[in-house]
Amino acid sequence: MDLEILQDRPNWAELAQVAWPEGAQPKDQTGFYLLWTLWEACVKCGAEDRFAEIAGKTADNCAQTATSDWVEGIAGGLMYAFCVDAQTVRAVVQRPV
Repeated sequence: MDLEILQDRPNWAELAQVAWPEGAQPKDQTGFYLLWTLWEACVKCGAEDRFAEIAGKTADNCAQTATSDWVEGIAGGLMYAFCVDAQTVRAVVQRPV
């Protein structure tokens, strides 16, 4: 699981290019935070090699991030969920039990 507090980060686009040079690129700062929390959650569960697939599945949801509801899905054999509200972005990635 990962949690990030939404704060103004003027260099988010440059950070995205460095973090994912050949992968999903967010369209806005909130999308950046969404991908960042998903990436960190993947790393924490030892599944960073599955991040690209999860990011691809969530790309459509990046435009709909202003929600307090959890968005859930399955990608690369992993379950993921994320939630974005006015102050935070939360993401969970786990292997099915």
